[in-house]
Amino acid sequence: MVTKPNITQNELINLLNESYPLQVKSLTFLPKGEVSWVYIVESIETTKYLLKIHKAKVLPVERFQLLSDLHEKAGINGLTYPLPTKNGALQINILGYPSVIFNYIGGKTAHESKPTDKDYERFGTLLAEIHQAVKVIDYPVKETFNIPTKDDFLKVLSHLDGGYRIDGIKKDPFNILKPLCARLEKELSALESLQSQLRSSNLDFVLCQGEPSPGNIMVGNDGEPYLIDWDEPIVAPKEKDLLFFSHTIEPVLKGYSQHSSDITINKDIEKFYSLLWNVNEIADWGNRIFFANSSEAELKHSLDQLKDFLDYSGLEDKA
Repeated sequence: MVTKPNITQNELINLLNESYPLQVKSLTFLPKGEVSWVYIVESIETTKYLLKIHKAKVLPVERFQLLSDLHEKAGINGLTYPLPTKNGALQINILGYPSVIFNYIGGKTAHESKPTDKDYERFGTLLAEIHQAVKVIDYPVKETFNIPTKDDFLKVLSHLDGGYRIDGIKKDPFNILKPLCARLEKELSALESLQSQLRSSNLDFVLCQGEPSPGNIMVGNDGEPYLIDWDEPIVAPKEKDLLFFSHTIEPVLKGYSQHSSDITINKDIEKFYSLLWNVNEIADWGNRIFFANSSEAELKHSLDQLKDFLDYSGLEDKA
């Protein structure tokens, strides 16, 4: 979020000190992220952590247990994982929102810099380690090839076709998306066709991060690869993650092959996830921009994110 939550710095520090086995010296608000308020937490020992106050009222604790298990049971360091509270819980309640303190990772995302082929090879190795952890970690969220944002996607298309008068900051995204309507309808139709096909197929599943997009992969200050922002982990075909490396697939698969012999990409699965991501992003950003009660700063942020998505996806070129 780009605006701060309704809690003072001192109130937040006191709450964290009461809940966690650390003494907080300072908090630094980061105006970033779409689903949470984010702070850098620095303890009196100068150790840094990352606090996320999630805007969703309910979050499955299984997600945070997964990250803890990947770190503790599978011995994987290249990810964010939660700091337990004094009572061993993995999240607390702040202002009615589920909140978690994670280890802090300094570095730059692929969205902020340009990783080398060697970096992408390391990402491939890390991804394969995580995928193979399905053998030792039982995570309950399994792929069913649903299209969860279909109704929101259709709501955005209906709005674009409705002949409404659009003024102000919403006029720009309206004019960007309206010429894409026919293309977006085809994307949904193709997605539904593949959905039926894949549901009747016998497929191998692995443990996926869910969205290792350029903003969610990071080369740390230590030169190591990291996967951050685990908002939607899922047990699914490996293509769910590998889709996001389609432009750098050669070095990624080179690294991937160090922990897995399965490096053949199923093009139908890859296409399904490509279409699903497009539908999800249009549904998400379209609803944030046109229907959510957002501040002007949040609307500008959503518009920037929509433009970044369109550049990355190539949808405008396909229209």
